[in-house]
Amino acid sequence: MKEKKTNKKILFGASDPRVAKIADAFAKCGRRGATAAAYAIAAKYVKLYELAEEKRTDKVRVAYGAGALWAKGTIKMPEARIKILAAHSAARAAYSPVARAAARAVAQAVSTVHTAKHAMGVVYYGLTAIALAKGGDVNCDEIEREIERMLAVIGGYADSEPTPDGWAEFMLTKEEKAERKAKLKEAVGKGEVQFSPQDEVFKPLDKDAEIVGKPRRKNKTRGKTSVEKSGSDESASAKPDAGKTTEFEKKQPQPQTTDAAPKQEAKAGRAGASE
Repeated sequence: MKEKKTNKKILFGASDPRVAKIADAFAKCGRRGATAAAYAIAAKYVKLYELAEEKRTDKVRVAYGAGALWAKGTIKMPEARIKILAAHSAARAAYSPVARAAARAVAQAVSTVHTAKHAMGVVYYGLTAIALAKGGDVNCDEIEREIERMLAVIGGYADSEPTPDGWAEFMLTKEEKAERKAKLKEAVGKGEVQFSPQDEVFKPLDKDAEIVGKPRRKNKTRGKTSVEKSGSDESASAKPDAGKTTEFEKKQPQPQTTDAAPKQEAKAGRAGASE
């Protein structure tokens, strides 16, 4: 039976002791540390994709950059998701199996911004790309060196979580969010920071009406003077049903208009002429 072709081929899994060691290293990282480590590792696979694929596109590189903007809070998840899907699309369209694995490794790195669980996807596909470049040898020297590089990068973030500065709010812990809010509130009170409620960085302060201010309601009388406003209010209160016809008025016989008599005389005149 002919083997079914797939472009999601992975040569490494969690059962591999070397991969399990990398997973343990990631487990010691916080969310930002795992994201930063995955991104540092995946930078190599952006270049590997572009070198291995003749009909390459910029989708993989664009996705890599979009993930960094997402982690900073510059763009939202829907926009980043489009870039991730585009990178996977580039992987499916790639002719080279090395390029396919490398592109998927980058897409997994971008997805790490959403959840750190995707960090191991960078490892699976990244090591697969290296092995495929060496004819599928999962024990070649290049694989061993790549595993050492991964462990070194991850180890640098395991002991020291990146500071909250520069990261999006959703990448912060509850305590860090409260601390950021307190610092911003203090800075605004001193007049050191000026902002509008639309600024994404200052969204935690939107509930503080004394700082941000509640949004104005639409005023139908905008543009009128105070005299015009008061006059319209008085007339509305004096005649609440002005311009409306009540049910009683509808039932009353309607008086004839002043031009009804001339119309009847003209009609009678035309009748007499015909006789």
